[in-house]
Amino acid sequence: MRNLRTTSEEKRIAIICKILTFALFIGYAIFFTILFHRQYWLGSPYQYRADLHTHIAFSRLGKNMYSLTYYLLGFADKLVHRGGVTSVMLTSFLLLGVVASKVLLQHLMPKVNRWIVWVFAFLANMFFTFNLTYIPHVGALDYRGMLNFNVYHNPTYIMMKPFAIFSVWFFFRLMNKYAEKGIKVSEWFIFSGLMLLTTLFKPNFMIGFSVSMLCVLIFDFIRHKGKIFLRCVVLGTTVFPSLAVMLYQQVTLFGANTDSKMQIGFMVGLRAMAYHPGFKILLSMVFPIVILAFVFKDVLKDRYYTFGWLHMIVNLGITCFVYESGHRLPHGNFVWSSFFAIGILFIVSLAKYVEIAQKKRIGALALSSGVLGVHVFCWINYVFDLMRGGQGY
Repeated sequence: MRNLRTTSEEKRIAIICKILTFALFIGYAIFFTILFHRQYWLGSPYQYRADLHTHIAFSRLGKNMYSLTYYLLGFADKLVHRGGVTSVMLTSFLLLGVVASKVLLQHLMPKVNRWIVWVFAFLANMFFTFNLTYIPHVGALDYRGMLNFNVYHNPTYIMMKPFAIFSVWFFFRLMNKYAEKGIKVSEWFIFSGLMLLTTLFKPNFMIGFSVSMLCVLIFDFIRHKGKIFLRCVVLGTTVFPSLAVMLYQQVTLFGANTDSKMQIGFMVGLRAMAYHPGFKILLSMVFPIVILAFVFKDVLKDRYYTFGWLHMIVNLGITCFVYESGHRLPHGNFVWSSFFAIGILFIVSLAKYVEIAQKKRIGALALSSGVLGVHVFCWINYVFDLMRGGQGY
């Protein structure tokens, strides 16, 4: 009788999640199409601040054409209904990011009902960093965290994001099999192609991901006492096409015709773009830190979860130590890799959150649910502020 009641309850939850998923898809599509439409017609230097028109201008002038985004925006800009096409295109990439999050989460939680996973996929795309009450004389800006997976003012990031998530998903598929079975030729091309496509939209993803992937390969090489050397090399070579494209992109961005250069210095770039950057980074990571406190013993047992934290630490190192000198110093262009990394950390943390719920650890579930709720509340506040014409930065 108890099993029948449990099955019935699970079906009821699945039906609710199915309805909620369709509602979120429709709501997302309408809301963000309107937002991007406003960014197009009322964008910088008008009410809605975004990088959209700067990127369209690059396309018109043929300037800094290192990203596929510029070609897509340039194509849309030549159409009759250019504002509508551009806004629908950007919204489509956002929704593709939700689909990619669902695919990754389903891989992390294979036994969880797919409609429940869909809701968690939206949650992964519905969090913002903690906003604390502004305290006068302590900082000139409000206490809004720095790192955010969900960015709506930068088209290159919006278009990069879904393919970057798919790249992580495919790496997870290979990570637990390559040492024993190696990888197929088709898998090499699919994984390499996903990373290449991601890099063609925006180079920042590969900066941290390639280093994190190298750390995994070195660890596995040592763990297997060097017996998987060739398999490590084969998997490692998948990054070569992307690194070749990155070299071209770096020449374009830091060439002789610009005053921007890559420099090393602790927090130099972050301090140029925000007050109290260390504190704000912590505000961005409250949910993953709370989950870590409850599942600390799993850090070295769960390879996916371990990679999430490794990837975050590597990208934080890049963000904190590497900066761009010249007129782009306040732009914080080396923070983008951490923007994405914190999203992957949230996703693997959401999988651990589900484990906590399944084990019925009531105290841990209550606290982590409350923290997750605050993140989502801050996201709601953020996106409605954007819709009213608030800063998209």
